[in-house]
Order: sequence, then structure tokens, then C-alpha cells
Amino acid sequence: MIRSTTADITEFSLSFDELDHNPAELIALVGYRDGEAPEILRTLYYEIISAAGERCHIRGGYRHFSEIEWRETDLCLGSEKTAFATGKIIAAQLQRAESAVLFACSIGAGLETWSRQLMNDGDFFSGYLVDAVASLTVESAMHKIQDDLEKDQQDKGQKISNCYSPGHCGWLVTEQHKLFSLLPDNFCGITLTDSSLMLPIKSASGIIGIGPAMQRVDACQLCDMNRCVFRRFDKSKQETEAHAVFAKKPGDQHHRAF
Repeated sequence: MIRSTTADITEFSLSFDELDHNPAELIALVGYRDGEAPEILRTLYYEIISAAGERCHIRGGYRHFSEIEWRETDLCLGSEKTAFATGKIIAAQLQRAESAVLFACSIGAGLETWSRQLMNDGDFFSGYLVDAVASLTVESAMHKIQDDLEKDQQDKGQKISNCYSPGHCGWLVTEQHKLFSLLPDNFCGITLTDSSLMLPIKSASGIIGIGPAMQRVDACQLCDMNRCVFRRFDKSKQETEAHAVFAKKPGDQHHRAF
């Protein structure tokens, strides 16, 4: 991981191989449970992982705000006191923060382009799996950046919160425009559409609180999006299933040429 800091901006460049790739999360994300995952999933998983790295351009970073102000459930950042209506759930977790960072992360458009090509060619299952791997990749990249921030703050006697993003826990996605207005132009190669969609699509953004009272908790216990595909699974069950499906890498069997 390459890390650079200028003033209050820290940026990262990561390789695909530096990230954690957990097959249990893929099994959960595509909807299989309790021994249902087919053998073909193992074959396709390793084919996708082996070819994904060359299609990723992983960048991330954050801007640190040393002073923050709360106005009820609105968080104000920057010299102009830009107000974010984060909602009650996020406000309850961050109101004791002493500072904060706004972050963004993207893996580029390569995997989403690959997924779309596979689907256009009629290989919908492989296309769906590539899209799932892309979603997990941007999440894993953000965790790496969050872990780096946590270590940096621990050295200063501080703690950090979870990552909280517009569109989750009651924070309106339209506030993406406010968030990116406080980051450098084209930060991490991300742009926004008028409807607040990030491009490339496999990108993430949000806020992390910093302070002695902060903690990283199970965000799924806070969030009210009960049908979210990223809602955490029973790790003990899924990791057992993943071990059974992925324990032996494909050897001499025929592989599909993507």
C-alpha cells in the first residue's frame, strides 16, 4: 500500500493482492446458505480472483477535520460549517467525536465493465459473481484504509468509529454532493451524477469519527435496512461452508476462459 499525506489530505494506492478476499462473504452475498453452494462456485471464484487484479485500479483517501460542530443531529464541517443531516442513528454514534475524516475509495471501472461484458455475452451467473467480487473488493479496500487510520490514531491515543455513508442509517444519499464538495476535485477518480451516484459505481464514501469515546461496532445492528444484501451473516456457519467449498483449489479441471 502506497500512502501519501499533504496537509489534511491522506491518499492511498493499493494492489488487489494486498486485500483480504474471504470466500465466506461471497457465498453470503450471492445468497447461498447451509451447504447450498454448488461446486461450480469454487471454480468460478478462483478464476475471477486470478483475473481481477489486472482490472482494478484501487485508490482511496480521506480529509481530516480537526474541529467539528453539532447542531442537534446536523454535523458541521469545514471553515464554512457545511451541515450534514446524518440522521439520529449516525448522530448518536458520532456526537462525542472530537474530530472526523471524510473518506472516499474506488476500485475503478474495470470489474464493472467486465461484469457487463459477461452479461452481454449471456453469461449472467459469471457476470453476477464478478459484480459481487467487485462489491466485496471496494469494501475490503475501505477496511484497509480504515485500519490504517485506526493505527495512526491509536499512536495518538485516539479511537475511531465505524464508516458511515450517505444512503445508509437514515443519511440521505443526496448529501454526497456536500461530502465531495469538501474533497479535492476528482478525488480518487470519483465523480458524481446529478442523482448522487458515484462513478465508477464500485466506490464508497462517508465519514469516520475520531476521539477517545469512539468505537467500531456491528453496524448492521444499528442500520434499519433489513433487506440490505450486505447485512452481516452468521460467520461461523458461512466460514464452515466456505471451507468445504473452497478448501481445495481447482487443479487440472477445465477452466472457463473469461
